[in-house]
Amino acid sequence: VTITFLGLSLASIGIRIFTRLRLMKGLGADDILIAAGGVSVIAMAIAAIAATHYGLGKHIEEQKPEWRKPYQQSMLVASITFSIAAMFIRLSLLFFYLRIIQNRAFRLVTYSMIAISIGFGISSVVANGFRCVPLKLLWDRTAKGSCFDVVNFYLANAGIHILTEFVIYALPMPTLWKLQMPTRQKLGICGLMGIGAVLIVISCYRIATLKGVLHSTNITWDVVQPLLWFSIEVNLAIFVSCGPAFLAFFRHYIPGVFGGSS
Repeated sequence: VTITFLGLSLASIGIRIFTRLRLMKGLGADDILIAAGGVSVIAMAIAAIAATHYGLGKHIEEQKPEWRKPYQQSMLVASITFSIAAMFIRLSLLFFYLRIIQNRAFRLVTYSMIAISIGFGISSVVANGFRCVPLKLLWDRTAKGSCFDVVNFYLANAGIHILTEFVIYALPMPTLWKLQMPTRQKLGICGLMGIGAVLIVISCYRIATLKGVLHSTNITWDVVQPLLWFSIEVNLAIFVSCGPAFLAFFRHYIPGVFGGSS
């Protein structure tokens, strides 16, 4: 499933970059940011695959002592790269809004959301990276130090993530509808942004699966489902953010169906 959704997101980025270079003659900041998000998602997938070699998806009684360190390191990389990917995807959408909408009030709100997204992304990465001090406490129980409750952190983090997603996907709807473009194109863009509601539902479901891990005694088995939904969510977010490029691509090659000009 992870590989399937990763393939979908990477294909989406490929179509987007092709469209921008071939049909629009240049990349924008939003395109570069979504490409950075794609690289982060690849790193996340590699880390998750590595974790499966060290016990992810196996019951706790099947674990080997020598797996603990590489497993924890792989899961740490997966969680950090998720936060980085989510930040780049949000920023890509916001910079796309700035490219197509010139309304001053809207742009001020968008710049505010950019600042919030950067702050939230950096704080998530830092919190993940310093969940234990020293970090080796993740895999060395004999080390002295302390860790915070990572599941409660993820629950709080997911709540903020859902709120920012809602604002970002809802933000352009009224303004987009007022733009001078064919109604069919407006419906297409608003529809793609509306798919963001699916991502919010996925985020809510991800919170529910995380609660199931809260007091798990079989963590390497029980964490598989939340990790799967992390992957689905971030890859679908890339697909949605590339949606407007799909519309431009299909308007050019299938104009009769997708509202291209004659």
